[in-house]
Amino acid sequence: VLAPSLLCATGIGFSFVPVTIAATSGVDAGESGLASGLVNTSRQMGGSLGLAVLATVATARTQDLAVGAGPAEALTGGFDRAFALGAAFALAGALTALLATATRMRRRRTGEKPAHAVSA
Repeated sequence: VLAPSLLCATGIGFSFVPVTIAATSGVDAGESGLASGLVNTSRQMGGSLGLAVLATVATARTQDLAVGAGPAEALTGGFDRAFALGAAFALAGALTALLATATRMRRRRTGEKPAHAVSA
């Protein structure tokens, strides 16, 4: 548990500041505080909601396994399911970030403007 926890903590430490900079870089100076607050609120709400979902999944799986297995096996099975779901969420986030970054880089190379920036 120690090695993955250290890896996760390092990744979070290296990602929070760049993500905040990226989220607030294209914002007008008068709205930078609002954008920063939105990023921080989203981060807090996402973490809280994610923890609630994972705890619910772990509890439900533990209760399902508790009928036929011992308490240690049931608890391990519950956490196993929650960690697998957490890994799936992390993979989905990484793929989304990769695709968004690739799309943005392609637009910069071709000079294409995003759909919301095109004037009528």
